This record gives sequence, structure tokens and C-alpha cells, in this order.
Amino acid sequence: MATSIDKWPILLNFNDVRRITGFSKYKILKMINAGELPMIKVRGQYVINKVTLIKWLKEMNIQPLAIDQKPITKSQEYSGGL
Repeated sequence: MATSIDKWPILLNFNDVRRITGFSKYKILKMINAGELPMIKVRGQYVINKVTLIKWLKEMNIQPLAIDQKPITKSQEYSGGL
């Protein structure tokens, strides 16, 4: 994924949101289930429109993290987050 917001794809997946927010998988799932994060399931995968995510980040006063193409490792999956 591109590091610049303007180069993000139109639809972002679950792992994209993890990289952008720095939140753990469990924190994101909790927020989705509580209706706090407007992600929807399409064909079994959570996605969010880029514009919607940017608006949500601003409303929540969350600064997007720098993102790179590195895959999420198992140790990252269970660490970090709020």
C-alpha cells in the first residue's frame, strides 16, 4: 500500500486499516462490532471506502501512520493497538 493518502486504493481492507491506525486486530473488530468503525463485509472480508476512512480518522482525531508494503507478522498481530 502506498504511504501517501492520495495514493491509497479506493477500497481499503482490514489489514490496511490496521496499518493505518496502528490498532490491533481485536481493537478493530471490537470497534466494528460496536458500530464505531464503519467497515462493511463484502464477500466475507471487511472493507471501507478511502473517503469514509479519512473522514472517520479526522472525526476520531487519529493521525494515520506511515504505511509500507510489509506484511503483518504473527507477533505484530498480537502486539500494539490500544
